[in-house]
Amino acid sequence: MNKEQLKSLIAQYVKDGLSEVEATKKAEADAKSADEAKKAEVKALVDAAVAEQVEAKVTERLKEIKITDLPNINLMGKTEKELKLFDTSTGQLVEVKRVSDKYAEGNRMLSCILAGDKATAVAISNDIHKANDEYHAKTIEAKYGVKAPTPTVSDSATRGGYAIPTEVSQEILQLVYANSVMYANANKNVINFESKVYPVMYGIEIADIADQSTAATEKNPTFTNPTITMERAGAFSAISNRIIKQKGVDLLNAFKLAYSTAAARFFDLRFACGNVTSSSDLVDGIMFDANMVLDTPVAIGALTLAELETMVSSINPDINANTLKWVANRLVWQTIGHLSDTAGRLHFPQYVSGGDFSPLGIQRVVNPYIPSVLDVAGDARTGGTDNALMLVDFSKFYVGLSNDIMIDMSTDFYFTSFMTAIRGVQDYGCKLVMGNTDAAGGVARTLELSAA
Repeated sequence: MNKEQLKSLIAQYVKDGLSEVEATKKAEADAKSADEAKKAEVKALVDAAVAEQVEAKVTERLKEIKITDLPNINLMGKTEKELKLFDTSTGQLVEVKRVSDKYAEGNRMLSCILAGDKATAVAISNDIHKANDEYHAKTIEAKYGVKAPTPTVSDSATRGGYAIPTEVSQEILQLVYANSVMYANANKNVINFESKVYPVMYGIEIADIADQSTAATEKNPTFTNPTITMERAGAFSAISNRIIKQKGVDLLNAFKLAYSTAAARFFDLRFACGNVTSSSDLVDGIMFDANMVLDTPVAIGALTLAELETMVSSINPDINANTLKWVANRLVWQTIGHLSDTAGRLHFPQYVSGGDFSPLGIQRVVNPYIPSVLDVAGDARTGGTDNALMLVDFSKFYVGLSNDIMIDMSTDFYFTSFMTAIRGVQDYGCKLVMGNTDAAGGVARTLELSAA
């Protein structure tokens, strides 16, 4: 409302019997309300125009990839609002952003597959692959200075393959970090394309310098180069298309949860007691690493608090006390929880009462995947009757984990069985970087607990 209109309105109110002051206040209030209503009307018109333009662009894009009138499918019935990007080297969320259109396209791709519209599904898959490749090239080259290789769509042109958005692998990595006790505690590094060397220097000695004429004692340090060799692991699964048709919109979410659980279980076993020699594993875990120090074996039934005290007093004094932890399976912790003195008094009564306990003030890690059929002295993960208790400075135990999981899907591989195959592949490795030679007493010790 302009000034002339405001004056006219004031004059009208005065004419109606209001004082000039009252008329002015009422006219100004009416003018303000009118302006706000006008702004709201203009905003509604602008929003409608923008929405119309967006809808037109989306329709045009869907026509390009041969999609018509597909519903907006969301996992678990929830609206996809944001994506949390995960860094495996820190175990932290490094970015939170809106979920890309590719995630929604992944769901639409499943819908097309189930409807038998393979041409559209392939078009969407190729679009997702392109976006994934661009993401990998941008993030990996910027972070590591190494150009990312272009992933293949399938291992055979006759088998077919459908890409899964990179968002799915990011969510899996978050779940692996949350579920794997070994990975969560270890010193994490991202290693993408080649083995990584960690130079370790030891043998430095500090000497007193009495005065200016006293020279510091010369000591040449020793260098070693422990290397984490990256290996490859993966999962290959098939699900009946009849089940998919019943729960198609949940397929990505179901795979995400199942793969992350299996990966956490796999890493907890490999990082703790993987064995190359006897079990044909691709990595040696902490227990069978060349730098592990073995304590004098004892029967599990004869275990006393003294053995734990010996392990603590024998480990290298320069370890990081904040990352020093016990590691064992549930059976061993049950045995330790029932340790008592000669009068029958429990050393750790809080174990029986349901509380947590830290033997000798050191935090414990429960790894249920360490088996009770170890052969510690025989360097074997299976075939024996041993259990084991480890004391580990986790700051010296490095694990490498590729920062994305290569996930692909195919309806052609099991075509005759009416099943859809899903494959996930990931690189991993681990290494204890210091041993008894580098640090007297070692930075990790294992106590063999024999059955007899």
